[in-house]
Amino acid sequence: MHGCNVQRAAENSSLPIETRKTIFGALVKNLPDRIMISVKSWTKNQSGLVSFEIPLDVYKDFPLDVFPNDENHWAIRTIKNRKTTFKNDEEMMDFIRSTNSSAAGLFNVHSQSQENGCKSTYFIAIIPVAIPP
Repeated sequence: MHGCNVQRAAENSSLPIETRKTIFGALVKNLPDRIMISVKSWTKNQSGLVSFEIPLDVYKDFPLDVFPNDENHWAIRTIKNRKTTFKNDEEMMDFIRSTNSSAAGLFNVHSQSQENGCKSTYFIAIIPVAIPP
């Protein structure tokens, strides 16, 4: 669990603005990797995705647009089956980057097989996946 160190924050507030920008930039750059490490830890390296459909007329604000290039993309598999597992670390990182460094997001999925564009928004989130013994 994260806990802020008030004294350290106060010390860093006196740093020159360019130094603070450099530090912040490095933190943002490394955030997807840190999220992936955290996800792997809390899911014990057994993670997947779950999706819930939200009609477009119910939720229109701030969904992320995803344009899968084939029917085997994580977004398409998750929507079709309501859940899926990640094929590999690259696929998990693609999801994390697609959410702007989060473990969940609201997506408009624009599939090549859709004739009239996106019809729904989907809440898609990382979940732990139990592997049968």
